[in-house]
Amino acid sequence: MATETLKNNSAVKEAILHAAKVIKKMATMPTFTPDKAVETYWHLIEKAAIESHPWCSICGTKGDKSNPLTLDHIKPKAQRGSSKPENLRVVCLRHNDEKSSRDRAGAAKMR
Repeated sequence: MATETLKNNSAVKEAILHAAKVIKKMATMPTFTPDKAVETYWHLIEKAAIESHPWCSICGTKGDKSNPLTLDHIKPKAQRGSSKPENLRVVCLRHNDEKSSRDRAGAAKMR
């Protein structure tokens, strides 16, 4: 199965715009932190992505409690990958974990 990015996913684009508005409002609150903004942003984008693309881009599974769907950076953030829709895809937790293990192993070799 080919990797399906979220580049042309209108629900994700709308969620990004909504998240930006929420974060702008959050910035005026005394308890605002950049970490909280990123967590809020990611949660809103992940929810929209999974609702509009409810299957793993790698194996096609619909996900379940033991192997839920997650939002994945195709090019990892540690390798300067962005959080733009063209670098995001929905994958099951198993494939996300496998990819994360490979990315960590590759990063260790580069040290």
